[in-house]
Amino acid sequence: MKGRGVRYTAALTGLYTTGTVARMFLSTSHTVNLSFKGGHWLAPAALSFSYGKQDGLQREREFLLLTTPTYQQGRYKFYTLGQVEYSNLRAIDYRVVGGLGVGYQLYKDTMRNEVNVSYFLLREETQYYTDLRRQVLRHSLRAKGQYTRGAATLTALVYYQPAVSDVNGDYRVNGTGALAVRLSRHLALAVTYSYALESINVEGRAPVNTNLSVGFTYAAGK
Repeated sequence: MKGRGVRYTAALTGLYTTGTVARMFLSTSHTVNLSFKGGHWLAPAALSFSYGKQDGLQREREFLLLTTPTYQQGRYKFYTLGQVEYSNLRAIDYRVVGGLGVGYQLYKDTMRNEVNVSYFLLREETQYYTDLRRQVLRHSLRAKGQYTRGAATLTALVYYQPAVSDVNGDYRVNGTGALAVRLSRHLALAVTYSYALESINVEGRAPVNTNLSVGFTYAAGK
């Protein structure tokens, strides 16, 4: 992205089944990226929300808001980060994260194929549905890639986030992969898979959560 500009994307997926198991699931995500000052300053933000019921009982209620104001100089990027989330699946009443990071662009071409790596130092505070409340300082290692061929674009994003004080016992692993096939200038059909592991969690909640969704994405801007 060069110069000034705004790019916005939105995605929506849904599922409804009846019969032996009645299930309803809705998921939406939105991203916006502002670019200014010759393209050196970026202000990206992402919001996602999902809600699901099974046999009339709420099973999923997930929310995430993430912003990473960025200064880019050549292949290097310097980040600040702010994040707020809650999760019924992981019994998280709220989680607030702040941090600083640096990234490097390993590869990029004229087709917007790219590979990036980054490192963040994060401070997080998590209040669970129980009395458990944690304040943790974390490393965050991230790898991100995008490959486009014809009308199809494949993106992948992987995080590894160990605690500074307990690298082997307190860590998180998150990954997302998406394949989008462009149907028109602004509309694409997308298949997305996500994986999340937390080594420390509330009793009775699974340490691993995965999700596979199919839906549409809308993109506008530059």
